[in-house]
Amino acid sequence: CMSWAAPLYNMDGVFFISELGKQEALKVGVKAEHLMVGVDTVSWRPAFPEEKKKLREGLGIPQDAFVVLTVADNQERKNLWAGMEAVSRLKKEITRPIKYILVTREQSPFGWRLRDLAVSLGINQEYTPFERGMSQQDLWALYAVSDVYLQTSKAEGVGLPVLDAMCCKIPVVATDTGALHELLNGRGFLIPAEYTFTDVWGNSRRDMIDIEHTKDALKLISIGDIPIPQEIPYEYVKQRTWDIPAQQIDSKIRELVNEQKTETSA
Repeated sequence: CMSWAAPLYNMDGVFFISELGKQEALKVGVKAEHLMVGVDTVSWRPAFPEEKKKLREGLGIPQDAFVVLTVADNQERKNLWAGMEAVSRLKKEITRPIKYILVTREQSPFGWRLRDLAVSLGINQEYTPFERGMSQQDLWALYAVSDVYLQTSKAEGVGLPVLDAMCCKIPVVATDTGALHELLNGRGFLIPAEYTFTDVWGNSRRDMIDIEHTKDALKLISIGDIPIPQEIPYEYVKQRTWDIPAQQIDSKIRELVNEQKTETSA
């Protein structure tokens, strides 16, 4: 909205971390560029089958379990209830044991009472929370044991955990909202919104994911029906090296310095 954009008019350079953000800025007259956030494909990598097996043993996860992972803060925009509801519905339709791993702030005073929610949805045994702030290697291990990454956000600016999942060659199921569309169009399972509304927080658009479609996508993946080869999203993230944003920042700084020198000499 214009009141949020106003401070940006005084900036010498403006970057947004998604093409969506750039286009929204241009609509209100803010000259902006899309900063292509890089991905570390060395630290975030696919797990070898033997690694996955041993990590599951260490975490007490059955080898035949269907493991769903979400990494998201416990706040309204992440729509954690929708993910848990989809897992609850999935449990009723497949025979494989399910584990739903959620990396979040379980005790956040502003979020859901997640354990109570898991009990009420009948997935108390399936729900396994981890507190955010763990080491990169420990977080990678959770990606390594997972069969699918689930992001039911009402809105997203870029979605770094989604990029990490793509690096690990894990299928992604996510709301078709915000910058998730540009990341996953043709590279993942984009779930349409059941309905959309304007939130009080900065007049932000909020897309409420269609939970039944989400459950159906998870079910397809659970039986191995994945129409998009995971090499496709992996090749995409491989191209997003940190050299790109570093060059963008360097070029912008040089451009602004040169402009300042020109103005000073004039």
